[in-house]
Amino acid sequence: MELNNDEDNAYFSDSARTDSIAGTEASGRKKRRVLVVDKTDIWHYFNKLDPPKPKHKKGFCNVEIRTSKDVKICGHVINTDGSTGNFWSHLEANHGILRSEKENTSSNPTQAKVDVMFQKQWSKNPKRKRKCDEALTEFLIDDMQPLYVLKNEGFINLVKTLDPYYTLPSDKYVKKFITKAYNNSKQELIKLFGNTIKFCSIITDLWTGRDRQEYIGVTSSFINKEFELQEIMLACQYMEYPHTSQNIARTIMNLIFKWGLEKKFICITTDNGSNMVAASRLLPNTFQIPCAAHTLNLVVNKGLIPVEILIARAKRLINFFISPKQNERLKAIQTYHLNGTEDFSENHKYLRTIQEMKTRWNLLYLAWERLLKLHYAINILIATMSTESESDTDTKKDLKRLKEIMLSDDEWKLMKQLTKILQPFYDATKLLGGEKYATASFMYYVVATLQIKVILKEVEVVDLTNDDDAFDDDIEFEDGDDDDVIIMQNTKRKIKIKNPLNCEEKEEEVKRNLYHLLHHYWENPAKEGMISALLDLRVKSLNFVSSLKKEGIISLLRDEYQFVKELEEFATGTTLNSDDLDLLESNNSLLIDMFAESQSAENELNDYLSLQQLSPKTDPYKWWAGNQNRFPILSYLAKKYLLISATSTSSERLFSQAGNIMTAKRTQLKPKFFEKLLFLKKNHKILGNIFPLEIYNEIDQI
Repeated sequence: MELNNDEDNAYFSDSARTDSIAGTEASGRKKRRVLVVDKTDIWHYFNKLDPPKPKHKKGFCNVEIRTSKDVKICGHVINTDGSTGNFWSHLEANHGILRSEKENTSSNPTQAKVDVMFQKQWSKNPKRKRKCDEALTEFLIDDMQPLYVLKNEGFINLVKTLDPYYTLPSDKYVKKFITKAYNNSKQELIKLFGNTIKFCSIITDLWTGRDRQEYIGVTSSFINKEFELQEIMLACQYMEYPHTSQNIARTIMNLIFKWGLEKKFICITTDNGSNMVAASRLLPNTFQIPCAAHTLNLVVNKGLIPVEILIARAKRLINFFISPKQNERLKAIQTYHLNGTEDFSENHKYLRTIQEMKTRWNLLYLAWERLLKLHYAINILIATMSTESESDTDTKKDLKRLKEIMLSDDEWKLMKQLTKILQPFYDATKLLGGEKYATASFMYYVVATLQIKVILKEVEVVDLTNDDDAFDDDIEFEDGDDDDVIIMQNTKRKIKIKNPLNCEEKEEEVKRNLYHLLHHYWENPAKEGMISALLDLRVKSLNFVSSLKKEGIISLLRDEYQFVKELEEFATGTTLNSDDLDLLESNNSLLIDMFAESQSAENELNDYLSLQQLSPKTDPYKWWAGNQNRFPILSYLAKKYLLISATSTSSERLFSQAGNIMTAKRTQLKPKFFEKLLFLKKNHKILGNIFPLEIYNEIDQI
């Protein structure tokens, strides 16, 4: 097949129709002819080759390309899974051969073809193609879409509808594009740390992906030069077994050195796992903050041991309504009761029971709160089923079971009381898990508030050496005559749940447990956390600790203040000589003011301590941003201590996004490429543009 500038030498099949583009170039040569052919003529331009797999198509482009010197065959080989789209894309992009569309008719075919060529030239513009490729890659990253979406017929049709002349890149090209964006983004963040960040903290945890491999996730928090708290992902990389404290510490230190943070990294926040705690102790020049949310979860788990029978009985009742049949019955009762009609429309809102799990923070509180809201509906359901059971044996059987597992009135009352006690713990966990505001600074204030809410006159000792708690995700409910016995898998204990719990004094017993546990886990607060509280205008009065402890915390801040004051960037080295003294004695008002300001800087800490505590709604970061000139040394320390995270919820957010990327259909993702996708997803907003300007010079179209 030959494409020639000479119209007489151009080849046309019997089914093809042609249109010419009028006009000549400056050199006098005619423009390339554009052929518009039927879709059935693809093999006029390709020689068939044996495909590697059945039903695949493989072809050798036989179009002749004539230049001023010679004529050569294109020779491009294309292999597809059966479609011919890539064949036509090659002809269109390289030889100007277009497919005909029967519905596209025009009374002026020449003018229509000029419009097509103009649109094609506009779509093939390098800058526009770059923008389209970037937008496509950002779509894949931000919406966590798999690369195979590029081959989905529906997506291809959508893109062709939006721009018929934009050619979707191959997945190999996109992978290179993403790798280049990852390398560029990482270097930009390393520059950011090196140039503007004084201190940073890290939050880390382990995660098991759907590929059954273990990953260590590491995020970092810092305060930028505008005094804004920001968070980035450093890594979420595959970690080989065993996950010992030494291996964890080694992995973290390697990351610290790669990012150049060895002089900026001050603290680490982890859960209370023994390997994580031990790994933190192996890290030099840093301190560990145990995750406050995880610790509060431990407090609740152990504190509710006196009512473990109630927890198990409530869980059994919840599980009863998990089945589709019982869920539909509960839905029908709510719908009828609320609307007074048998309207089961999709838009109608109704409540389902929530399954509690030990590994999910606060889920017991949410499960009980929901069950209490459904209490009235369950009572109506029992009455309704009692009427229906007279004529329906299946309903009679379900009614019998429901009555057997129904909670007693005292248990419902106790559950309501305990839910009120657990609500502050739920609120505290949410508060301390924030991402955009200071958390470690008011962690101890929150704990002190919780202690006040559960305090009793007499506090009994709780056995903290016992690993038991009131929760077990693997509780087994035995069928038959022994269904009143459950097996606690974590300790292999058996407890009977057939009879209701004796609720007398259980509320007070739970309160005593919670108070003692809060005191145990936070008896010796970390000095760094208390300094953080002192630098937070919302809690700087430290009225939640004794006067003696308050004086000790102020003394710690004073020592660090003096140390920072002597650093080169703060030490002015100003001294007064005899001439200076003569000038001051001359009552020069300007000089007096200047030296008064210098003397005020010496009393910076005292001035700050004399300030009144501000409203809880105050943003400490905005306050320090506006008072950096007034308190230069203390604002420097505020950047160090107000970045500490009280919880490891940053890791939970990271792993939530990781799970959306590594879905059940994407378990074959290579760990390194998976990390690149997650890195760009997590850090995209901070970076803004993740693509370097020279990216097209370094990536070849595949």
